Amino acid sequence: MWRMAVRVCKTTVRSEMKKCLGLLGGAVITLLALTVRLESVPPPWWDEGWTMTAVRNWVERGHYGPLLAGQPAPRVMEGAFPITMPLAVSFRVLGVGIWQARLVGVAFTIATLLLIYYLAARLYDKAIALATLAVLLFMSAHPELHPIVIGRQVLGEMPALCYLLAGYACLLAAFRNPLGFMPLVIVIWAIAVNTKRQVLPFWLISLLIPLALTVIKRNVRIAGLLGIALVGSLIASSLLDSFVVPFLEVGMQRGGEAAGIYDVTALVSEPSVRLLTLARVLVFGLPTAAGLLFAGFKFIDTYEMSSKNDLELLKLSLLLLSGSWFGWYLLSSVGWIRYLFPPIFLGSVFLAALISEFTERFYFSFKRRRAESFGPRQFRAHGLRFVLATAMMAMYFVGTAQMLYSTYFSNADDSIFRVAEFLNNQTPTNSLIETYDAELFVLLDRRYHYPPDQIHVELNRRTFLGQDVSIDYDPLAVDPDYLVVGHHSKMWGLYDPVMKTGEFRLLKTFRRYNVYERVRSKTE
Repeated sequence: MWRMAVRVCKTTVRSEMKKCLGLLGGAVITLLALTVRLESVPPPWWDEGWTMTAVRNWVERGHYGPLLAGQPAPRVMEGAFPITMPLAVSFRVLGVGIWQARLVGVAFTIATLLLIYYLAARLYDKAIALATLAVLLFMSAHPELHPIVIGRQVLGEMPALCYLLAGYACLLAAFRNPLGFMPLVIVIWAIAVNTKRQVLPFWLISLLIPLALTVIKRNVRIAGLLGIALVGSLIASSLLDSFVVPFLEVGMQRGGEAAGIYDVTALVSEPSVRLLTLARVLVFGLPTAAGLLFAGFKFIDTYEMSSKNDLELLKLSLLLLSGSWFGWYLLSSVGWIRYLFPPIFLGSVFLAALISEFTERFYFSFKRRRAESFGPRQFRAHGLRFVLATAMMAMYFVGTAQMLYSTYFSNADDSIFRVAEFLNNQTPTNSLIETYDAELFVLLDRRYHYPPDQIHVELNRRTFLGQDVSIDYDPLAVDPDYLVVGHHSKMWGLYDPVMKTGEFRLLKTFRRYNVYERVRSKTE
């Protein structure tokens, strides 16, 4: 008996050590994936450029926004303060640069992955929590849907998710200790709502429906806590907008919002866009949709019991957050893949739960002897579900592996640094550079010029909605010395008309960027 106890003890210790080593190895690999070639994988791009530029000017000049022909210009495109303030700290401590900015995104990503693991473990169990991380890391077959890739960039999605999930984690604690954690819930969710405008409607849905259910079921305590969290967060968010942000903005120029921006991003009804969005959902979002439907039917089946359970109500809240976001993407968004990232990230918990159900708690050596307790019909049903789950995982795993290889090797590109070095060192100090590839601005020590913000809306109408829109912009009006045409300028065709005039000649090519020099007469 003693020997048997020792043997069992040794087996348990070995098993736990293997788990610990496996988790440690996974953490190290994830950290390396988040930090290796941080400045060039993926290549810096347009959206990141505005935020990094605003923060650089804020740190170096005290101006929160871009420059226009060397003069301070109103801010419009950069991220909100919950994103830019950590960047400013990084720039002050580590210096100005792309990897310094992206390092902040890495920190947000690590925190967000830990939070989704924690919530999945509390709402389900540790096995499903680990499966949630596996789904995120190995079943995200597009670079704009993979948390490691998108988390390396200076974008609003990961910080917004981090604040949101931190609020849900604190709400779980507030159910047990309201006085200690409810203030945290309110402050964190107020920050989340102010981080990215997309958050507000889906966050409201995620709280209003559980609140209504608790009121109907007369679950007074939980209803009160949800109501306090909802109303308190909205009030705190309003206070941030009305007092804190204006205080931070003292002396800063704030530009107006470009007219029609929501018509080209959030409320799009063009049939061609809706069909393209549906195709993208079928290719990249179908597993998440299945997980959301699975969790929804599960809740309906256990409605009477679940509506009185705080953990189940929080699970419903997370389901509504992901589901409503997913529905908006499918039915109303412009269909950019990046807009699908938040609901897929949040929905990974429910996809992991579906895989657990279909594989009988992740038992992948599925043998006929396991079905001896089932009848023929039950065996066929369980076998079919197992095959569907494993086929789906295998297909998306292969797609993710191919995508990561392309992202880290084939598509890695540091040409932005060579362009900036050339312009900063090989052009006269008083040169004026025309470009609309905003990622360059943070690296330039020369004057640069770009179109008005309204042009961005019109370019998107023409490029993504297929509308016949004329672009009323003449880059020659400011008499630039150089023109840089990068990825976004090429995609929009912004400078195609001026290129046909012969006013510029190609000077240098740096993979993604073409640098043109102004053709001037000898008398100029």
